[in-house]
Amino acid sequence: SESFNILVATEASQAIVFENADEAMLETFGNNHHPWQTVVFAATQDELDAAITAAASDYNTRIGLYKGTYTLPEPLPNGIRIFAMDLDVEITNTTLSGYDIEIDGITFPNALSFTGHGSFQEVTFIAGYTTNPTTGEILFDHCIDKTAAESPEDNQP
Repeated sequence: SESFNILVATEASQAIVFENADEAMLETFGNNHHPWQTVVFAATQDELDAAITAAASDYNTRIGLYKGTYTLPEPLPNGIRIFAMDLDVEITNTTLSGYDIEIDGITFPNALSFTGHGSFQEVTFIAGYTTNPTTGEILFDHCIDKTAAESPEDNQP
């Protein structure tokens, strides 16, 4: 009669330059590394704001968002990872910037302008972007993307 959220973390290292996988993981992540040691969960904007403030001094902080609509600060703290814990998690920003950020499973209802270096995984863009019709993937690399309201000819990196 109970339900559970089972969180799964995977991490990897390029082991080819090391003697074995143990050496690679130790060199990459150090001693006593645990992938969930800096996870914070937020169900309100105030909880998210507090988590983001704390993340400014803790590189690689992971923040799990529960169902709701949120606004992120611009710029984001470097090294932050933000992921959806539920299906209906929206971020209303129209601009974001940051270095080494990761956003996973979030819906952006507004066209988004992102500056920096980051990863958007399983993200839904409602406005301003198109997806690959075959794979559904969006890949941005050093490009400027116009909004969907402009002609496709102008929508070039």
